[in-house]
Amino acid sequence: MLVIVDSAVVYQGIIVSEISTVFELRVECDCACHTNKHMFHCGPCCRQCPYCSKNIALHSYDKHKEVCAPIHSLDVELGYFDEHREEWCRDHTGQFAVIKGATLKGFYDTSNDAYKIGLDEYGLVSFLIKEVQLIDRVEYFPSPFVMRVLDE
Repeated sequence: MLVIVDSAVVYQGIIVSEISTVFELRVECDCACHTNKHMFHCGPCCRQCPYCSKNIALHSYDKHKEVCAPIHSLDVELGYFDEHREEWCRDHTGQFAVIKGATLKGFYDTSNDAYKIGLDEYGLVSFLIKEVQLIDRVEYFPSPFVMRVLDE
């Protein structure tokens, strides 16, 4: 689920990008060529997004891809984690898994240790650090604006 919170895009509890305006991610192509096998174009009407696999109208493709990329950047890692969650909970509950793609680097006792290992192994690219829990713990961080209002 995509949520807009204080001008940030939040996906599955992860802030994935700051935004200044809300942009509709699903600007899917509704051209008849997708439903009528006898219709053909001289040129393409859309392109398939490499992140969400939707056919996006050409006029919206670049913006869609820019917004869609950070949202889906850890989908493979999150899927891999969920596939192995129960298995890993038997021996590694409370530890932090480091995952890149569909590969587990290892389990570490602290998130700082996991982060250091991830940086050493992968450098400054996206990789997943996630605490091994049978049920994910949800933490709420109030907006600084709300905190100021409550303090006044």
